[in-house]
Amino acid sequence: MGKSELFSHFAERFEVKRTQAREFFDALTELAEKELKRSGEFVLPGMVKLVVQKRKARMGRNPATGEAIKIPKDRRQGSHRQAVEGHGSSEEVSARYYDKAPGAALRAG
Repeated sequence: MGKSELFSHFAERFEVKRTQAREFFDALTELAEKELKRSGEFVLPGMVKLVVQKRKARMGRNPATGEAIKIPKDRRQGSHRQAVEGHGSSEEVSARYYDKAPGAALRAG
C-alpha cells in the first residue's frame, strides 16, 4: 500500500478529507523524527517501536560477482536520514512491529 492509498483509506474510514488524513500522517512523521533525534526512540504503544541503532562498517559480498566489498557504517536511507542526524553517522533506524494478537511476541522488521 502506498502513501496515496493510505491517505485515501483513512480519509474514507474516518469521514475526513484526504488532505486532513495526509496532514495527520505528516504530523505523525514529524513527531517521530523529532523524538528519534531527541531520544533515539519513538513508540506507538501496541503498534511499532522505532529505535536508532549503531552500525559498524563491515565486509560483505557483491551478490552478482562474489567480489568482497566494504559496507560503510553510514547506510541510512530515506527520510530517516534527517531524523537521526543528531545521533552521528554510524546509526540507522530499525523498527519492531507488534502483532495484533494480545500477548504476541515482537517481530523485527
